[in-house]
Amino acid sequence: METSDLDSLLDKYKIRADLTHRVGLEDCSGVRAFKVEGKEIGSDLLELYILDIPEGRQIACYPHLVGDKFDRLNRACASKASRAIKEITKFNRKGKFALHLHILRAAPGYRLWEAFGGLGIEVPQLWIRPRYKRISYRDHLIEDKHLEIVYRDFESLPKNEDLMLIVPDTIASGRSMVLSIEELLRASLEVRSRVRELMLYGFVSLEGVEFLQERAKKWGIKLTAFALESITPLAFNRYDMPLYGADESYWEKTGKVKLLGGITDRSVLKAFLPKYVPGCDQPGDFSARQKRLFNGREYELGGIAQHLKNSIKLIEDLERIPNCLESWQTEIAERELIRLREVLSLYQKNLEEKEKN
Repeated sequence: METSDLDSLLDKYKIRADLTHRVGLEDCSGVRAFKVEGKEIGSDLLELYILDIPEGRQIACYPHLVGDKFDRLNRACASKASRAIKEITKFNRKGKFALHLHILRAAPGYRLWEAFGGLGIEVPQLWIRPRYKRISYRDHLIEDKHLEIVYRDFESLPKNEDLMLIVPDTIASGRSMVLSIEELLRASLEVRSRVRELMLYGFVSLEGVEFLQERAKKWGIKLTAFALESITPLAFNRYDMPLYGADESYWEKTGKVKLLGGITDRSVLKAFLPKYVPGCDQPGDFSARQKRLFNGREYELGGIAQHLKNSIKLIEDLERIPNCLESWQTEIAERELIRLREVLSLYQKNLEEKEKN
């Protein structure tokens, strides 16, 4: 894409590519880090980074990647990200007791705790499960009234320590993460420990990180966030996290076109353009893309088939919005629809064969 065309795209979708500054990394092949700074972002208690990793791009661009492939991509992504996080934060030399909080069911799929273990950094694990009281796929409009904690395991929480909490998860509105962290803060006080720093990793929306930043100020905790590929906008349904594109949920509700654009580096955007379907939710349903999920009591199957069907429907709905996609973007959408239908057909065939046997 020509520079003028890229500038036109930036202007059309109001994508912010002027807030990133490359961070030099010494021993982190396969990952680029960008610090996000600007008057729109920032506080003494917030450091915000974007990590560009080939496997992260694949996860974001290709919703047809599920199951074992999805898991391998997350393992590779976390392996590279962990080295960058270690170098940027030097967290294992800070004198704080580091803990890893798993927000169930989806977050363990980011595989960050395994990656730190591969670096020889053992981080004790805590577990918590916030749950919506009703089905919430692509609809978090009234989520505050429908969240509850249904499981927690804080056995590894140490006494009388200054803590650094590492939390990988998809951060859309940030409400479920805040609920989980506040539960841990209360438990920490009971054992006379204090959370001094919060480190986030995953797909991150601007609204979500701003909400967490506001709460971090209230808690007196430093917040460092490592977002995969971009800081996304949050769609009308408070669920979808596109890099850029039309807000399908807004169109479905109002019949009006609303364009969304996130924050990323120009070079990252250029790498996305030939692959990404504008308007698609980058993390997708992160739980449903996994084969197995721990729910606090046992392991259960993810919802791969449903994720594939939902992804097909979303892209088809985006194609129906008038003047939503340019011809080259429609070609990308059609290629991804072919892959999604192929994977769905193969997955359903495998299920039928297992049932016969």
